[in-house]
Amino acid sequence: MPSLAGISYTVLPNSLHFNINRTGCKGQMKVHSAWSTRFALMQAFLGGPVYTSGGVLIGWTARQTFPDYPVMAVSAVDIAGFGVIDESSGTPVYPKAELTIDYEPPPEDDGGDEPDVTATEELTFGGEFILHAEGTWNWLSGVKADTPCMQQMSQLLPTIDHVFTRKNVMILPKTVLTAAIGKVNSAVFKGVPIGKMLFAGAHARREITASGERPYELTLTFKERTELWNAAYSPADKAWIELYAGGASTGIQPYYKSDFAGLLGEGVPL
Repeated sequence: MPSLAGISYTVLPNSLHFNINRTGCKGQMKVHSAWSTRFALMQAFLGGPVYTSGGVLIGWTARQTFPDYPVMAVSAVDIAGFGVIDESSGTPVYPKAELTIDYEPPPEDDGGDEPDVTATEELTFGGEFILHAEGTWNWLSGVKADTPCMQQMSQLLPTIDHVFTRKNVMILPKTVLTAAIGKVNSAVFKGVPIGKMLFAGAHARREITASGERPYELTLTFKERTELWNAAYSPADKAWIELYAGGASTGIQPYYKSDFAGLLGEGVPL
C-alpha cells in the first residue's frame, strides 16, 4: 500500500486520467484514505508541512507529480466522504475519504523548472543589553582602585534571531504554538545547545478571496543567545549561573523547557 508522509492510501482502479491538447495537459487521480487522515494526506499531496488534525507537524513533502509524468504537479485536491448510513442513528458514518487529485503543469510565473518556495529562513545577528547590579564590577585604577563600582553597568550579550516561515499551512497548530511560547529548548535545536534558544512567538497570515480561504503563511520566531536564558551573572562566582526558585530540587526556573520538534519537525527542512 502506498504512503506519503507516513499516511497510507489506496489508488482507485481505473482512476488515473490524462488529457493533452493544443494548449496544454492535465491529469487526475482518485485515492482512498482513512477519514481521520484526509486533511493531512491532502497537505502531503499539495506539498509543504504536514500537520495532524491536532496541529502536530508529522512531516514535510514536495508538491507531488503525476505518476510517470513529472511535468505535471498537484494543483488541487477535493475531499468527499465515502461512507454508509448508521442504521441505529440514521446518520452517515465515514470510515473512508475519497480524494480527487488534479494535476497541471506549473504556470510559467512559478519559475519554470525552479522548485516551489515552501519555506524561508532568516537570521539576524545582534545583541541584548543586560543590566548588572551595583557593585558587580570593581574600579581598575585611580583613587577607587579595587573597590566596587556603585553604578549600574550594562553589557551587550550577543544574540541571533531565527525566523522561519512556512508556506501552504493548511491547519494552524494553535495549541502547539501557544504551549511553546516563552519556553527554551530541552534538546539541541538547529545546532543550538540546550537552554540557549527561546521561542518568542509566531505570526500567521492568510488571504480570503471570493472563492474561499487560502492556506496560512506561518512565521515562527526564535531568539538564541550565548548564555543560558535561565542564567544570570554572579559577581561572587565571576560567571553565569543557572537560576532556580527555592533551589535546584524544585525544578522551577524562569523559563520552562520544551521540545521544539513539534514546531519544525524531525528530519524535515528547517
